[in-house]
Amino acid sequence: MKPNAEIAGQFDRMFQALLDVHQSTRSHPERREVSRVCLHTAEALENYMSDVPPPNYGGRLAKGIRSRPGTPEVADAELAACIEGTQQDTRRYLETLDLTSEKDAWGMPPLKRVLYVMRHTQYHLGQISRLVDGTYDINKLCQL
Repeated sequence: MKPNAEIAGQFDRMFQALLDVHQSTRSHPERREVSRVCLHTAEALENYMSDVPPPNYGGRLAKGIRSRPGTPEVADAELAACIEGTQQDTRRYLETLDLTSEKDAWGMPPLKRVLYVMRHTQYHLGQISRLVDGTYDINKLCQL
């Protein structure tokens, strides 16, 4: 298996985890925060999985960052579509990405950026898990 395909498979599993937690927490008391972190994670994936840094970080759903505390909640269907669309875009992007390049338009090796966003995604999946099981301080969660 090619490294890009293996990395894409890892991202697919993370996207599936985001979709699963989004679907399984519909009646959870911390639903809004779970949705917000899912959106933040999808926005970061969308922005980092591109050849050029976006001029305004914000993602497919909004002008500005919709995942910040205090912003309007994103509808379930809209969030699921965002996660699924970003998954498809990430897979396409990884198919053509040269992981051996020393530096890209982001000013770093593409592999370093991919590993960063993978770690970022895993961090927030763990954060969501702790939020759902009640072992995470919600005040810390709001300091993304």
